[in-house]
Amino acid sequence: MRTGYGGTHLPGWCPGGDLTPLEQEMVAAAGTGDLLDRGEGPFSLTVMHPWDQEPTIRAAVLRYLLVAGQWPVDVRGVRLRGVRISGSLDLEAAVLSRPLSLECCYLDADEGVCFDYATASRVALRGCQLAVLKGRMFTARELDLSHSTFDGPLRMSAADITGSFICHGARLTGQNQSRNALVGDGMKVGGDVFLDGGFTAAGAVRLPGAAITGQLNCRGAELTGRDQDGDALVADGIKVGGDVVLDEGFTAVGAVWLPGADITGQLNCRGARLTGQNRYGKALDASGMKVGGDVFLEKGFTAAGAISLNSAHVAGSVSLKPTILAGARKVALTAAKVQIVGHLRWMPGQQVLGSVNLEGATVGHLDDDWSGDRANGYWPVGGLLNLDGLTYGRFGGDQQATVEQRLAWIRSQYKQPADSGSAIFGTQPYEQLAAVYRQAGQDDQARKVAIARRADPRKYGKLNPYRRFGNWFLDWTIKYGYQTWRAAVGLAAVFVVFLALSILAQRQGVMVPIGEIEGLHAVPSATQCTSEYPCFYPVAYTVDTVIPIINVHQADYWGPDGHAPWGWAWVGLTWVATAAGWALATLLVAGYTGLVRQN
Repeated sequence: MRTGYGGTHLPGWCPGGDLTPLEQEMVAAAGTGDLLDRGEGPFSLTVMHPWDQEPTIRAAVLRYLLVAGQWPVDVRGVRLRGVRISGSLDLEAAVLSRPLSLECCYLDADEGVCFDYATASRVALRGCQLAVLKGRMFTARELDLSHSTFDGPLRMSAADITGSFICHGARLTGQNQSRNALVGDGMKVGGDVFLDGGFTAAGAVRLPGAAITGQLNCRGAELTGRDQDGDALVADGIKVGGDVVLDEGFTAVGAVWLPGADITGQLNCRGARLTGQNRYGKALDASGMKVGGDVFLEKGFTAAGAISLNSAHVAGSVSLKPTILAGARKVALTAAKVQIVGHLRWMPGQQVLGSVNLEGATVGHLDDDWSGDRANGYWPVGGLLNLDGLTYGRFGGDQQATVEQRLAWIRSQYKQPADSGSAIFGTQPYEQLAAVYRQAGQDDQARKVAIARRADPRKYGKLNPYRRFGNWFLDWTIKYGYQTWRAAVGLAAVFVVFLALSILAQRQGVMVPIGEIEGLHAVPSATQCTSEYPCFYPVAYTVDTVIPIINVHQADYWGPDGHAPWGWAWVGLTWVATAAGWALATLLVAGYTGLVRQN
């Protein structure tokens, strides 16, 4: 084979053509499995770009070596370091029976490398510089792109990597028309996916519908771009057999989009910084997500937009200990109908000013911190909290709230009554709180909550005047059946007062007979008994007047004289005493039977 081309441009090559000395070395090294090494690197683009023909291998020669089967290739494959690959390396639909390893190489073609529909054992492009990599429906045992730089998008839709997909420290500096830097829709990975170790992407990373048997590790990754919807990581419907790791400095200028994700392990966002939001105002959307382990949003976690856990199911616990959440007039957390088998730990680093929605959520334990000056446990106030339908088994945490603080926590759902934007008053948060206290054996606290549940509608509900008065009356008299003794005391007080008035009326001659006295020898008097007419007994008369149902027939024979001076007042007092007696006795019975405690 002839060698020794001059100039700076190598002509194209066809099978049977001449090879350069370097290409001959490559063919020879491939036959023995040795590394063709022209420099250890890593090299910068400014160093790679002026490389002339000396360290250059034509892409057509490399392709022929990989797929033609005319030159022997050792089982260790083709291994190159520090060379320039000239021209487009087009391996579309090719079958590579041996591994390909390019380290610190410069692939100068604008078309980059194409693995569309190709099949390979192992492909490694470590520390390389190239324009794009196309791998639609590419099948390989392992794909390693660690520390390589891509000027255009990385296209891996429907790829099937039976081992791991490794991008330690890779830099994706370009994006497609949709502003995506990595397109991995529907790809399958039998091992782990590593987008860590300084991985950066100038566009969105797309992994929707991907199936990853191992973990998705984005530890410390920097996603500095976002797509047209404002998302930096798009992984809706993804299935991950291990953990999803977005921690230790993970940064995204757009939203992390995980609706419907199925994560067997944990979702770890410790220290993640979500500095942007998508067009829906969300920084992290995990609606409908399933997590077999825990969810960690703590240790420096920040979110500039809303966190959505709507209808998510977490078999472990959710730790919400963010440093910063979305601010005033924004949604901080929406977790409607979320199911958390373990603990919900609410311990933000500062007062949350955005809204928090836990409507219909189910939580095993609710842990929050009420220590020191953490007003309202740093839950939002002024109508920005929704607890309607939230259920939990018990409270946890080292600094638990008092019953008064818990009632203030529930009341923070509402604005002032005059505000038209106030939430509709709901009884369920009170009933849930009372149930938890009763289950813990704290009956006094449960009773206070039950009373507040019935009294608070006057302040936070929208009662008409009739219902407002009835509510106030039950509160003032028997505390809605939880202090029935008040009715007994009131009834006793009415009895004593009316007894005293009856004695006074007897002595002043106001009490007169009202029964049949015609034909009697002498007209009966309240102060003097006769044998022909029942005597007047103030105690018995008071019983007849004040105590319902019981009838000793004093009121059948005696009553106030309405024509006497101030007689009309005595008649009125009798009616008032009878009405009060009936009302208090009815409340007493209703209280003891629990009737007024019904919802």
